[in-house]
Amino acid sequence: MPLPDGLVIRRSTRYDLAAPLQISVMPEHERQVRFARGVAREGGWVEAQLTDIGLGGLGFVAEVFFPKGVQLLARVFEQADGPHILECPVIARRTVMTDQRPAYLVGSSFGVLNEDHAHQLERLLKRLDGSDGPANRGG
Repeated sequence: MPLPDGLVIRRSTRYDLAAPLQISVMPEHERQVRFARGVAREGGWVEAQLTDIGLGGLGFVAEVFFPKGVQLLARVFEQADGPHILECPVIARRTVMTDQRPAYLVGSSFGVLNEDHAHQLERLLKRLDGSDGPANRGG
């Protein structure tokens, strides 16, 4: 049966992952998104919660609205008080308001990844699918 026009199917596996996330707006898009005083931390970072990640992008929940197409920088953390394990550019592709709290569920795709971004993403995805092996996990 043919797919309806406009239906998008993911080309890669997404892994559910609840983790702390910080989001900032890329300088070239700062005019599109302006935060009210006190919303963003120093450097323009907004706290969010990662919901899923895969080769194509990541999903997150934030208490601020990000319009479709806005370019962002995302930092994923294992623990809120630890160092980030992934920092990479993303582009908001879909933003919908959640019904559980005043928040937005954002689906994004990765922007242009440099070699360091790609290496960080590959390492994280290998951990999530278990293909990194015990030797790489320190065990």
